[in-house]
Amino acid sequence: MPGANRKREHERDGVGVTDSSKPLSKEPRPAERVLHHLQVEFDRPGLKAGTRLPTVRELSRQLDVSPATVRNVFQKLAREGKIRTEVGNGTFFIASRGGEKSTLTIGINVALFRKSPPVSSVYKRIYGGIMHGILGTPRPVTVQPLPPEIWGHEDRYREKLPPELEDLDGIILFPLAFSNRLRRHYETHGRPAVNLNPPAISTTADFVSPDFFDASRRLAEAWKAAGRRRIALVVFPELQRSVSVRLRCAGVFAGIAADVGRGIEVRVVTAPELSEEGGAAAVGRMMRDEGFVPDALYAFNDSLAAGALGVLLAEGRSVPGDTSVVAGNAGEVERARGRVLTRMHQPLETMGERLMAMLLGKIENGNAPAPGCVLPMAFIGGGTTTAEENRHLEPAL
Repeated sequence: MPGANRKREHERDGVGVTDSSKPLSKEPRPAERVLHHLQVEFDRPGLKAGTRLPTVRELSRQLDVSPATVRNVFQKLAREGKIRTEVGNGTFFIASRGGEKSTLTIGINVALFRKSPPVSSVYKRIYGGIMHGILGTPRPVTVQPLPPEIWGHEDRYREKLPPELEDLDGIILFPLAFSNRLRRHYETHGRPAVNLNPPAISTTADFVSPDFFDASRRLAEAWKAAGRRRIALVVFPELQRSVSVRLRCAGVFAGIAADVGRGIEVRVVTAPELSEEGGAAAVGRMMRDEGFVPDALYAFNDSLAAGALGVLLAEGRSVPGDTSVVAGNAGEVERARGRVLTRMHQPLETMGERLMAMLLGKIENGNAPAPGCVLPMAFIGGGTTTAEENRHLEPAL
């Protein structure tokens, strides 16, 4: 019927469509009627978080609007953190957030003040940047480390959102066990999350990361220019488990791509643990059992580099003459075997500030995706690379 067609056009996507030849109606648009109806429901005394809302079909019939209009309104409220939808179970009310809440509470999946095992100083410096990022915000913000039973055991969030996550306005996720699953589960409930480092190679939004790829590419080019031909990459954990490890390896191969298989060899070895002992075990196995003796070694962590350096010296290799050694981050170890390690310097405090700024922006903008932030990295030249190699790396300083 013509009248019905006009009504459907008027309600399409919840946006009013008017005929310019007729006076504008003062009657609320369909989406506004749905929002008003739900706001009255939200303001009802005694309404508790977790209360089930009417279905799309029920509201469509009750308010005489299209199902598409109701779905669009539900999506808007979910982005604002007011409701959540569970596939197959329905849509549920969430306690008021955003502008109605004076203090924002942010979760972080690191037990920063745990004594055993101690938390990496790298993570502590990032946390310092997060706290510094809070200083410039107009609203009070509290950072709440999540208990290990939340970020260390996925069974706690297979279905329902645990109470420890229910009252949070957003979370910052460090690349630890189960962090990707925790992020996916949290986001299905309409909650904003940001990641330290991209959770996948193809990720383009909601993360802050050093530019592992470009820094590693520059290092490989420096070694190539210095005549290094046998490059060892000491990694932890395995390539399959870490995006940052894969990005570093990809950067090295990009820097020497034209010469791989034509005079330059690359070997990737995995350390059994993230420690000096782990680095020593991996390099010792590579040299003694596999017969690969590197003239350039890139360990993706300072402790791994220190362990590798000890094995090289014990085997009679001069450093940096016979073998150049570079550590993957300026964190736990600066000196090893009487030498200052040449190491990659990550902008840790800046990373923390950007993570907080990104998350606060997502909270204020209805959880809209935020473009990924990739920060350039510098090298700190030390005594484990030659003067020529350090000069080649100087433009990145």
